[in-house]
Amino acid sequence: MDKGGEERLFHLQEIEEMRREAYNNSWMYKEKCKAIHDSGILRKSFKLGDKVLKFKARFKFGDRKLKERWDEPYIITKVLGYGAFELKDEKDNTTYLANGQLLKLFYGKLAEM
Repeated sequence: MDKGGEERLFHLQEIEEMRREAYNNSWMYKEKCKAIHDSGILRKSFKLGDKVLKFKARFKFGDRKLKERWDEPYIITKVLGYGAFELKDEKDNTTYLANGQLLKLFYGKLAEM
């Protein structure tokens, strides 16, 4: 191999090393971003007998901006798979299925409207 061929091969090896380094740097950046993002996510854990509020996920035209968006307190009666819960209404003893993402713990009294 002549001198030009060796030089070209050396440059190709340098380019391959820079590519690997860039790939590793981007992978580390993505992992750090994911860790920062995941640290900001609040994990919700509910158990049987907890009182929860259910988010009103329905849209009504003309809803007021400051209108309450959470339904009455419900009691968790059954924990189903994949983050689903069975809820019981305290007033009329009806049961509902709800996604855990639409729930939050109930700590006190609701304001009467």
